[in-house]
Amino acid sequence: PAELVTRLRTLKADQPPLILIGNRCELASMLTKQMLHQFLPQEERSRIEEFFHLADQQRFGIGRIILRAILGHWFSIEPSSVAITLSTYGKPYCDNAPFFNISHSGDYIALAIHPSRTVGIDVEQMQQHKEWKKMAAMLWPEIAIMHIESFPVYAQSTEFLNQWCQYEATTKAHGLGLSAQWEQIASEKRC
Repeated sequence: PAELVTRLRTLKADQPPLILIGNRCELASMLTKQMLHQFLPQEERSRIEEFFHLADQQRFGIGRIILRAILGHWFSIEPSSVAITLSTYGKPYCDNAPFFNISHSGDYIALAIHPSRTVGIDVEQMQQHKEWKKMAAMLWPEIAIMHIESFPVYAQSTEFLNQWCQYEATTKAHGLGLSAQWEQIASEKRC
């Protein structure tokens, strides 16, 4: 974390965030009860136990340990002592700290972090979404769906995932989650 925090402290507002990507399968072997107690407060350890699947427990635990290791070094305090709060829409944040966002899908965990501007990140496991139109129709205007339909049929699912990642990363950056209206974020989409 020391090297990451040093790099983080030098980032300018116009520079991209630091992005860390880890593989759950590779990192899970290091996830011990001792590490959970060292890095996570009781509330987050309890939250891990609420997940039914081991993979979900590991994704959440690994993501929070990495985040807390960085923030603990940022504040020069124990990682488990870092106060992480949830916004109205459930986005985690930390006062007087870098902006951050975590995403995970399949075996991948991604963290974006920047000292002076909001960030959002989304990672999705590549898979075919045959029912992508139903999901898109619940959130996006017809013009967005028509854009995806302009691709050959075999590429539409992939384009949907590309658009979805940009949409989710942007809504997460704004702290709005999926409640955001397309018009609010259409001009700001970025991965």
